[in-house]
Amino acid sequence: MTDLHFNKLYCSIQQVDTVSHSHSLTVMKNITVSVPDEVYRKARLAAVRQDTSVSALVAESLHEIATGRSRHDRRAASIDRAFDAVSSFSASERLTREQVHDRVFMRKLEQRLSRPTPADKVR
Repeated sequence: MTDLHFNKLYCSIQQVDTVSHSHSLTVMKNITVSVPDEVYRKARLAAVRQDTSVSALVAESLHEIATGRSRHDRRAASIDRAFDAVSSFSASERLTREQVHDRVFMRKLEQRLSRPTPADKVR
């Protein structure tokens, strides 16, 4: 192989190795992983059951390894933040049975709740 061919080959390999994809404003790095056929087959089945891709499963596993936090831990933290964000809740503000079954009342309530509050506009 001549130096010219080697340089072209080396440059093309280098370009493939450094290809990144943008996803949700996050730069994603492509990697290649080799696994036995049976492992890949089971991973594909798991991905179908979870309505995702094998790539997403691998990315999630690597994220858990890198951060030390599992999906469960992240969801638990998200729930904790949501509970912390609820500043006031009173069980006395519950709807009556009649209100729950009153379609006009519920429609008005849904409209009122779907409007952004001033606090939402600040975020």
